[in-house]
This record gives sequence, structure tokens and C-alpha cells, in this order.
Amino acid sequence: MLLTWLPVGLVFAAVNGAQEELRFRLVPLAALTGAVGDEQAIWMTAAVFGLAHWSGATPSGPPGAIYHALIGAWLAKGILETRGVAWAWIVHAAGNLVLFVVLVLTAP
Repeated sequence: MLLTWLPVGLVFAAVNGAQEELRFRLVPLAALTGAVGDEQAIWMTAAVFGLAHWSGATPSGPPGAIYHALIGAWLAKGILETRGVAWAWIVHAAGNLVLFVVLVLTAP
């Protein structure tokens, strides 16, 4: 079952990771860092990322929002420190792939 769905999972992980890095971090960080500074920009983007994962995410609700906000802050810091998105995209896609595999393996 997993091998059948693995190509779909790889594509999903890569595409979702790329679009979320662009939408939640790259574009907002580019606009915010000059206006409010790096540290505040990191936490502002992290808060939006966390709230965006309040429902429909795994985990969801307050624990999911906090978890995703902390991950978002870590990824945003990585983008600013490396001056690029490759590291954040790879980490994000890897996390998505792990989640996909867990969901496939635990599906009824």
C-alpha cells in the first residue's frame, strides 16, 4: 500500500512545502524584515503559520497552532540565516512526507 502511494506523497510533500514556504515565509519576510526587523518578522510569520494550521492540520486546535508556530519560527530563522529557502523547503517537505507516510500506514 505505501509503495503504491509513495510517488503521490513525494509530489505532495515537495509542492506543499514549496507553496507554504513562499506564502507563509518568503514573501512576508521580504516585506516585513525591513519594516519591523528580523526577530519580529520571524514571530509575525510564525503566528500566521500557526493560526493557519488551527483546523484541518495534524495536530489541530491550540496544540497544533502552537506546534506549527514554533516550527514556522524555526524555518523563518533558517531562511534569514541561510539567505535562501532550500534548507527550509527540504525540512518542510521531509516533515510533510513523514506525516503522509504515517497517515497512509494508519489508514483503515
